[in-house]
Amino acid sequence: MPNASNLETGARAVVSILASHYGFDVSAAESIVSGKLNTKQRECAPTKTATISPPKIRSTTGGSVPKEDWQRVIPNWECPLSQGEYYRVHGASPETIKVASLEGKKYGSKIEEIMRVLFKMRKTAETGHDGQIITDDGKVIRVEMKATRYYANGHGPGKLQHIQATHDYELLLGILLELDGSLNLIAIAKQDALALGLGDINSTINFTKQGKKDHDSGQGWWIDFCRAEKIFTKIRTREDLIDVYTDSATRRLASST
Repeated sequence: MPNASNLETGARAVVSILASHYGFDVSAAESIVSGKLNTKQRECAPTKTATISPPKIRSTTGGSVPKEDWQRVIPNWECPLSQGEYYRVHGASPETIKVASLEGKKYGSKIEEIMRVLFKMRKTAETGHDGQIITDDGKVIRVEMKATRYYANGHGPGKLQHIQATHDYELLLGILLELDGSLNLIAIAKQDALALGLGDINSTINFTKQGKKDHDSGQGWWIDFCRAEKIFTKIRTREDLIDVYTDSATRRLASST
């Protein structure tokens, strides 16, 4: 089984292979995973943000629009940053900025692709999960993946969203793209997530239902990444991911006897 060192080497190789597919510079693309998976503990207080100054607009006569005119039309000009710009002003590499700038679904699919290669997951056409881990003894562990980024408004890491309680998976893997380009990985067994509120329309402590709570909107549940870090398990290797499932299964078996 691969250890953390092997996974680091594999991560570098994977990003180099995928670099041309994503349009990244190969020599710098390793910053997507920073040569390692992120395992640091982080305070989830809002990070400092930035704003963009008003543009200097010129009139048709060639003169600049007076500042007082701008202030009358837009009294407190503040142009919100995009997620890509937010990563840029916090010192992210060009490659990390490209990933952070992707549209939501495309961002998620690209991160899922990287995870499948890094953790040697089998891609499946089945619905209800995003990849499968085949253990040495032939056990198939189905993995659902949810990726997030930092909010562009400075409110810290985003949410893991649209988590379905009825989909067919054993593990839920959460991924956060850190500002330094590394990937912060956490996981929880589905059965443990259900015990902590996933699927409960009245749950608000851990998992919260998306959409209207009085009927099934089909949008699933969400959880703040910072909250998830407190109840999920930190993941560094493929073995860590398998252990989350086996440990949960062992606890459930013990409690039933």
